[in-house]
Amino acid sequence: MNWLRINVCVALAAAIGLTVLRIGIVPGSLVLPAMACVTLAGVWLVYTRYRPDERIRTACSQVILLIVFSHVAALLSYVVVATDAPLVDVTLVKMDAWLHFDWPTWHAFVRAHRPLSLAFALAYASGMLQIAFVVVFLSLTGRLVEVRVFSTAMVLSCLVTIAVSGIVPAAGAFVHFGGDPAKLADLTHFDALRQHRLALVDLGQLQGLISIPSYHAVLSVLLIHAARGSRRLARVFLPLNLLVIVSAISEGGHYLVDILAGIGVAVLSILVARRLLGVVPETTMATRHVLAGASGVVPPIAPSEQGAPHVQIHG
Repeated sequence: MNWLRINVCVALAAAIGLTVLRIGIVPGSLVLPAMACVTLAGVWLVYTRYRPDERIRTACSQVILLIVFSHVAALLSYVVVATDAPLVDVTLVKMDAWLHFDWPTWHAFVRAHRPLSLAFALAYASGMLQIAFVVVFLSLTGRLVEVRVFSTAMVLSCLVTIAVSGIVPAAGAFVHFGGDPAKLADLTHFDALRQHRLALVDLGQLQGLISIPSYHAVLSVLLIHAARGSRRLARVFLPLNLLVIVSAISEGGHYLVDILAGIGVAVLSILVARRLLGVVPETTMATRHVLAGASGVVPPIAPSEQGAPHVQIHG
């Protein structure tokens, strides 16, 4: 996939939307991400032309992709929120009730147990650090196919999340039920955008304004999937991201259905990403090796699998 083209298209859509809405960007907030990208581009150039190293080159290119995309996608989400479509919180609360889940009761339970609340807060805030670590880890350990699957799934799921949030926008449980004042303060851009009162956006102060699907749930599934090839990494990432998924309810003000929707988006994005990149499913490879061991002949690769990259991952 041409990620440069995708980033340009998303940036163009965000720019047009912000222009129409008369929302500007704080110039100084562009400096830090720009410097990070320029520095990484310099490292990429060194390890592409002068000291060729596919692993370092991939790590740099993937991090640049995610830095640029995360910022332009966040701006696009701001544009979508500003469309001021009717909120669906009442419907989501009813769906939670059908699942026998009551958000205020759960939120009160978490806040009444400080160690649990602290653990949830720390887990919820670990997302960006986990993403950076996974991209670098997969790249430097030679799992180049898997890092591309992760990045592709992350981009696809983000675009789907933004699109869905525009169709079924929700203010979230904090706003609907009236949660912690500190948490509500982190959503000040939501009402300002819907009422067209936001004039400037600081890229260093972007807020997560999407309720359904929960993008924290999406990222947690993607991270668990990316870490599955390393036993040591999986032992940390599996419980940590299960904790993140649960914490998104109390720390992110998500309804239970937000979480379930996020998990669904993540699974679909992984399947599509692997398909787009031509990655042979592990079950197919396992079956082929079993047949090869029994007959001494490796079954031929199907036309749809020809040229598909495959990396044997060791934990």
